Amino acid sequence: MTYPQLDLKSTKGTIATIHTNLGDLKVHFFDELTPRTVKNFLELARNNYYDGIAFHRIINEFMIQGGDPTGTGAGGESIYGKRFEDEFSDFLFNLRGALSMANAGPNTNGSQFFIVQKSNSDYSKADLESAGWPTEIAKAYAERGGTPHLDRRHTVFGQLADEASFEVLDKIANVSVDHNDRPLEKVFIESITIEEKKKKILKASEDIFRKHEVKIGDIFDAEVIGVQPYGSFVKFDKEKKGLIHISEIQSGFVKDIHEVVEIGQKLKVQVIDFDEYSSKISLSARSLEEDPEMHKAHRKHFATDSREDIGFKSLSHEMSKWVKEAEDYLQAKEF
Repeated sequence: MTYPQLDLKSTKGTIATIHTNLGDLKVHFFDELTPRTVKNFLELARNNYYDGIAFHRIINEFMIQGGDPTGTGAGGESIYGKRFEDEFSDFLFNLRGALSMANAGPNTNGSQFFIVQKSNSDYSKADLESAGWPTEIAKAYAERGGTPHLDRRHTVFGQLADEASFEVLDKIANVSVDHNDRPLEKVFIESITIEEKKKKILKASEDIFRKHEVKIGDIFDAEVIGVQPYGSFVKFDKEKKGLIHISEIQSGFVKDIHEVVEIGQKLKVQVIDFDEYSSKISLSARSLEEDPEMHKAHRKHFATDSREDIGFKSLSHEMSKWVKEAEDYLQAKEF
């Protein structure tokens, strides 16, 4: 088992840099394991919510805490308009450098967070193993430090991503504080820069285009050669294969993937874009038979989703009826 915090280079996730007046903290977020918590933090950051907010509680050899606009430790709110639930994962732990949610008890997450700074562990590897921690994590706690007593009490949703960030973490943790653990001189977030996925992924997607010598607008005759619960394999020329995903289907007519496609089915696909969120070629399904009235009815029935900028729409119920004018499309991935 690979734990994301032990192998960040092989782990997908958003990268952001928290710029403080004492230096930068680069964070790797665990979008897939803690989606609501990551979304909360990143959307607050995009709205400049954290800009100017101080680290109001700093305890050397424990953690640094911030995210409260009132600076009291009692303020802050989430993007959900209320406190939201914990998102514990069996694969994430409060190791040194972990970004975790501060809370006032179970399911009371808002905007406050802390970064674990403790450089040693109060428990040995053997102690943690006997208490049920995975061997790799027990070893990491013993070697790197951290706060295992906070596991499954505070949601871990990110990890410091480079050594320079740990140096800044220690610099912040070593400032002078008063008897309430408040720094005597203000340590605060200046801004947060998010490495947007679109900028990072597009190059990889363009590389796939060049490799396959395909361009936006190209039309291929395709044949379904396999159907899986998560999508359908298609062959769209002698050498290229793709995976057409139909995960955009939300509700309505489609109850099962087999109602949409079947092995041996012939269809036309057109390259219309590449997915900004993953290295995939995006295809629209076009049939030889056009039925504009059906298309209009389905467009009215199905709502568009959040990816409207690149044409994502919910899919109609019969692939053989998809029309040339439709913006509905599927995604194909190289295999």
